[in-house]
Amino acid sequence: MAQATLLYGIGATKAGTSWLYRYLSRHPECAMSSLKELHYFDTLNRGENPWQIKALRRRIKTEKAALSGMPAAKVAAKQRQLQDMERGLQVLTGPREGHRSYLDFMFDQAGSARLVGDITPAYAMLPAATLGEMAGLATGTRFIYILRDPVDRLWSNVRMLARRNSEAPEDMATRANELMDAALRGDNSDPLKRSDYKTTLRNLEISVPDSQRLVLFFEELFSDRTIERICSFLGLSYHPAKTDRKVHEGEALVLSEDRRHRAQIILQDQYTAVAERFSTLPDRWQQNMARA
Repeated sequence: MAQATLLYGIGATKAGTSWLYRYLSRHPECAMSSLKELHYFDTLNRGENPWQIKALRRRIKTEKAALSGMPAAKVAAKQRQLQDMERGLQVLTGPREGHRSYLDFMFDQAGSARLVGDITPAYAMLPAATLGEMAGLATGTRFIYILRDPVDRLWSNVRMLARRNSEAPEDMATRANELMDAALRGDNSDPLKRSDYKTTLRNLEISVPDSQRLVLFFEELFSDRTIERICSFLGLSYHPAKTDRKVHEGEALVLSEDRRHRAQIILQDQYTAVAERFSTLPDRWQQNMARA
């Protein structure tokens, strides 16, 4: 039996990776771990206890505590998820030589599936050398990178951070504007780094063959045509998707025109880099490019 294809969903953050993960998890020819973001490659050479490992430990503790009050019908699925999280933690904290434990984690439960996947948006910020190493790690590997209008993606990322950092729902709008201002001043660089399509596209082009990478637009993601492209690229039979349902869409806070304009200026090189690679851009991209 041929080995399943190994898919890396490398981002971008807040550009539909959770929706893609859910779609593939429900596809009958895929065997996706219930742990969506493993963070294996972005914790290489990061010391013994990076924040991703601390976060996974906290999540395991929280999920275990929730088991006691959970309806019986949901216990089995939650226990499977906990098993995947605990095994994922072993992979992150164990030996990394040869990536054997990672490959075992990805393929051990593949069975007759055609595809397994690691959907971790932070991989978009990895250097070309690491992406190249990932590309050669298994017999068949594929990369999917989803781009979203740079301003919309940045604002969605900021709103996500504001939600996490707000003590009360009514504080979220103020916190989101504060975080956006910090990002635009350069005081909070992480959201802007995740908007760096230019660098990620260049790194992919350097390290991953054309046949192994697919770049999509978030604005075109929720359509049968794009689903057909995804299935064809991954060697899967077409399977319909719920294209009317977005995942982790976030709160609908309005970005002020002043902040939007400043973001458009700062992100102009990202619009240019993508426009140079694609003959046409979604309408939303063209609108923000014109405003800038």
